[in-house]
Amino acid sequence: GPSIDQITGYALNNEGALLLFYSTFHGVELVGTVTRDSDSLFKGTLRKGGVLQLEHRSGTMGIPDPLGGSVAGEDSGTVESENDPEAEADAPLVEAPPRGPCLALAGQETACAPDADLGPPEGGEMQMLTRLNLRNIPGTDGSSVIGRVEAGACVTVNLCMEDGQERLWCGVSTDAGEGFVLKQDDKTVYARNSCP
Repeated sequence: GPSIDQITGYALNNEGALLLFYSTFHGVELVGTVTRDSDSLFKGTLRKGGVLQLEHRSGTMGIPDPLGGSVAGEDSGTVESENDPEAEADAPLVEAPPRGPCLALAGQETACAPDADLGPPEGGEMQMLTRLNLRNIPGTDGSSVIGRVEAGACVTVNLCMEDGQERLWCGVSTDAGEGFVLKQDDKTVYARNSCP
């Protein structure tokens, strides 16, 4: 199609049921979207026209759910969590083992996060422990991915707030622009409250 050569990346949303394809040639532009249907096939459209369908390498068949759960549209009874693999960048793919009553640092799931890294930063800066999506509004419901913040990056924090699922989001200024990143959820802390 006319837009397929513009795709430079993708983001998984809605627990892997929606894929957004974007271009970074001129900022971050949405190129197309596909959604998982009841047959587990991904079908959608390109922004400049055309139909887009993802097929398994071995032929036309369903692509397995990356979470091993139900197909999109089926009610699994679970609440959407930012720990789902959206664009490999909202949270790690690996489920953290039970640790008791503490939050883990991203990438160090077997140890508790220090108290100094819990909650919003007091100094106005934080360092990413993992690659995170930069979103236009806090939360995953109704938000769009507008960029990425790489692991190790230090960002300026403008404000922090909790969403309806008690996940802490921070509005940040980065080299990729301004937006919101997930600071912590009920299991994991994704950014330290200071920069080196």
